[in-house]
Amino acid sequence: MVKIRKTKKSELKKLARFMKEEFGRSPYYEKWTDKTSMDKIKEYDKLYNIHVAFVNKKIAGFVVSLLECYYDANKIFIHELVVGKKFQGKGIGKSLMREIEKVGKKKKADTIYLMAMKKAPAYKFYGKIGFKENKTITMEKKIK
Repeated sequence: MVKIRKTKKSELKKLARFMKEEFGRSPYYEKWTDKTSMDKIKEYDKLYNIHVAFVNKKIAGFVVSLLECYYDANKIFIHELVVGKKFQGKGIGKSLMREIEKVGKKKKADTIYLMAMKKAPAYKFYGKIGFKENKTITMEKKIK
């Protein structure tokens, strides 16, 4: 059974370890250290909302989101969605996203948006749960 709730300060270290392990796997192979992952989780905790999914009291995944208020609407931005490899395909990601939809309804948000790379496995997942590409284009410029 999946239980989802906002994270507690006492869980940040476990969450950082979980993030470090999951982002170190395929397809990302990111090189996080204990310090960099803890710094990132502390930053998320300070600036965003973190909801954690637990299965048998173990972290199965988490979502990092932010309510953004615009002149015409409130929107929820998903900054990060992470589901542990052994929990993927078991409805954890869907459960986390449903929780964010509930939060959005309470906050009178009309849209949830996120960024995903087309070649990432998550891209197909987002499509399956109802996300569609919009007309916004992400642009970047390298700083020299």
